[in-house]
Amino acid sequence: MQATAPVAAVLRAILGELQALDGASDAPDPASAAPAGELLTVREASRRLGVAPKWLYRHPRLPFLRRLSPGVVRVDAAALALWVARRA
Repeated sequence: MQATAPVAAVLRAILGELQALDGASDAPDPASAAPAGELLTVREASRRLGVAPKWLYRHPRLPFLRRLSPGVVRVDAAALALWVARRA
C-alpha cells in the first residue's frame, strides 16, 4: 500500500513537530530530499548508498525496498533518505 500525497504531507508535518520536540528543528527534513512517491531502481539506490546492487537484493527486509512483482524491486526514495538520515 502506498501513501497518497495528502497522507505524505501529514506525515511530513508530524515529523516536523516531532523534530521540534526533539530539539532538532534546525535539521533538514530527510523526506524532502526526494519527491513523494519517487521509486528508484536498485542500481540507482546502490549508487546512493555506495554498495553493490546485489547487497540490496540480499537484504530484502530493508524498510525502503518495494517488491512490485516477482523479480522486480524498487526503492522508495523518501524512505531511503529517512533511513540514511537515521543511521548517520
